[in-house]
Amino acid sequence: MATTHQSAQTNDQLLKQTLLLVIVISVALSFFFWVPTALTAVWLRRLWLFVAGAVSVAYLLAVRPKKIHLGLRFSLVASLVIVSSLALLRRGPIADGLVGQPTIHPGLLSLCSAIALGLVMSIVPDKKKFFSVSYYLLCAFAALNLVNFIVAHPGRLGVLGAQINYTASLLLVALVIGNWLLHRGLLKLRSAGILQTLLFGGILLNQSRVAVIGATILYVLFLYRCQQKSGRKATLLIALLPIIFGALAIGSLQRLHNTTYLRTSGSYRGDLVRAAVITKPSQLWLGGGADSLQHNIGKQGLKYPLLAKDLHSGLLFESSHNYFVDLLAERGVFVLLLFCILVLLSFRQAIFSSDPNQKLFGSILLVSLFFLFFNNINPQQEVIVWGSMMPLLMWGRVID
Repeated sequence: MATTHQSAQTNDQLLKQTLLLVIVISVALSFFFWVPTALTAVWLRRLWLFVAGAVSVAYLLAVRPKKIHLGLRFSLVASLVIVSSLALLRRGPIADGLVGQPTIHPGLLSLCSAIALGLVMSIVPDKKKFFSVSYYLLCAFAALNLVNFIVAHPGRLGVLGAQINYTASLLLVALVIGNWLLHRGLLKLRSAGILQTLLFGGILLNQSRVAVIGATILYVLFLYRCQQKSGRKATLLIALLPIIFGALAIGSLQRLHNTTYLRTSGSYRGDLVRAAVITKPSQLWLGGGADSLQHNIGKQGLKYPLLAKDLHSGLLFESSHNYFVDLLAERGVFVLLLFCILVLLSFRQAIFSSDPNQKLFGSILLVSLFFLFFNNINPQQEVIVWGSMMPLLMWGRVID
């Protein structure tokens, strides 16, 4: 009897480990799948993310926690999914999909997959190992992109040209994790100096302005931590690395120091936000549904000269470059309020918790939302947001 019980436990543990491995591989493919065309890459990454979400649900069922408190926080998550699903299905299926016209909007699939992955993160035991592996993978990702930048000489560092903001957000998250690993003594100072500078350099060459601002703040915090650990002399040597890098790459950074472009771009982003939101009560409260942003900007953007020029040339806008405005336009005030409440609950947990893992989740969430306040979201960024938010919302609510 004891042997049978032990064998069942072994099989159960093997199942859990296998499911976790499949989740990790699927997420890795959804983040880094490299194919010749950007459109194919987008859909393949969505497909692998959906696989990761489906296997995450299987893992949650396999773990079988003895007690799950479905309190206010989890009810809010469920409400967000329900309301989002209604909003995303209001306008019917989108025109292009994996095969023909899908009956479920891919935005809903990526949302549910991201939440499922976030729930798995809530119960993964060895988070230090997870963050260490993630950091080194992201550093390798940055190095590969730098090599591609040197060889191919694109205008900006990124994946497949169309994935500029996606690359910037990943490197920002890696900087946050690197600071945390150094603080916890899980990363040596010399290695940290090289790898953090590599990530900072990648963000500079990416030339996302909001990412550069965020990276500068994170690098200053990193230097402060270096001074605490090794003194002023070593810190000054490390501080020289990004300065040297920036001086060597100054010719590739025109997007960051062209004042005329910066002023025009600021006005352009403001016009996008104003054109994205329709103030009709029905759309304001419930949202316009799937693809409404493209419709709103296409109709209202003609009032703004900068947008009108691009609209007349046939350019289509699928985002206002502000995730919160996108939520308001597509899914309405109720969903936006639900999301903001979840964010505030997450930050409260991170601020008042003494657990270092919670502090890291809160930091990743803060940096991600700062980035998304000036950019649109993609499925991989959605995984980062919910992967950091769900462990905070579910902290202490899942008991094995």
